Amino acid sequence: MLPSDEAVQAAGFGDEVTLTARPALVLAGKTTWDDLYGTFRKAITELKAIAAREGAEMTGPPMIRFVSSSDDAVDFEAILPVREAAKPAAAYAPAKPGETPAGKAMRFVHHGGYDTMEQTYDEITNHLDERSIVAEDAFVEEYVRDPDVTPETGMATFIYVFPKTN
Repeated sequence: MLPSDEAVQAAGFGDEVTLTARPALVLAGKTTWDDLYGTFRKAITELKAIAAREGAEMTGPPMIRFVSSSDDAVDFEAILPVREAAKPAAAYAPAKPGETPAGKAMRFVHHGGYDTMEQTYDEITNHLDERSIVAEDAFVEEYVRDPDVTPETGMATFIYVFPKTN
C-alpha cells in the first residue's frame, strides 16, 4: 500500500512520472495557512473512518490536492485511494467518490516534518524556474509515510507538480 523505503530513497528531485487515475474518496475543505497540517490530518482521518465504515479498502497513501489559495486561506481536497467506491455517493458523505490525480507530473520528495516543508517548496520553485517550467496552480502532496506511526524526522512526502501544456 505504501511505497517501500527503497522506493522513497530512490525517488529523485523532479523525476518525471505519469500518474494513473485510481478510485478514491474525496473530501473538500478550506483552512488557514496556520492550521494547514492539523486540518489535513483531520480530513485524512475522517476519510479513513468513512472508508472503514463503508468497507472501501484503502489502496495507497492519502493525498492532498491544493485547489486554490489566497494570502489567508487554502482550498483543498483530501484524497484517499480505495479499491472501489461502489455504494451510492450519499453513503460516503461528506466525502464523495472520485479519482486520484492523473497525468504527467514532476515528483519531488520532502523528507521530514511539515514544519520544514516551505524550504522544499522554495527548492521546487527554483528547480522549475531554472528550467523555465510553468506549473498548474493545483499541486498534490502524497503522504508516503503514515504520520500516525512515523516520527516527524522519518516522514516522507511526494509532491507532484503538473507542468502546463501548451
